[in-house]
Amino acid sequence: MKRILVLYGTLHGQAAKVAARIGERCRAVGHQADVIRDRDLPGSANPDDYDVILVVASFNNGRYPKALTKWIAAHAKPLSAMPSAFFAISGAACDPTTGERDAASQSGPFLTKVGWTPRRIEHVAGAFPFTKYSWFEKWVMKTILKRGGHPHDTKVDYEYTDWPKLDRAVTGFLDTLT
Repeated sequence: MKRILVLYGTLHGQAAKVAARIGERCRAVGHQADVIRDRDLPGSANPDDYDVILVVASFNNGRYPKALTKWIAAHAKPLSAMPSAFFAISGAACDPTTGERDAASQSGPFLTKVGWTPRRIEHVAGAFPFTKYSWFEKWVMKTILKRGGHPHDTKVDYEYTDWPKLDRAVTGFLDTLT
């Protein structure tokens, strides 16, 4: 049994849902998993307290969550030396044609900036929770989705996360642990 930290940063809640699902998958195969939001992480939190770190982060407004970014940058060396994975949640990953490339263009520079080399990187399609957006976010996201030919009714929330694919990715990563 491994002690696993599932650390997440979210703006509108999709990364929280993904992190909870990852925590459930870890427990289902016999690991201990702590699922903690970045802003709830104690200042003394140390990667050495865990065997594995799984980071789930939503990409919004051109960046990943600030508190999560600071924690990763402060612990990049031990994170890179241990079993770790990055689950990058974004709207870009929702596009079946260009999603992987577009999502990688967001996560790659971020990982370079913070100095972390996770063993696995997964780009996870996020959601468009229009009912939680400000009027400006609604306008921007509606414009982007409309241009791409996607549904864009601002009275409806759209979720694109492929839960079976996420489960396979988590299980695949956990299978690599010895």
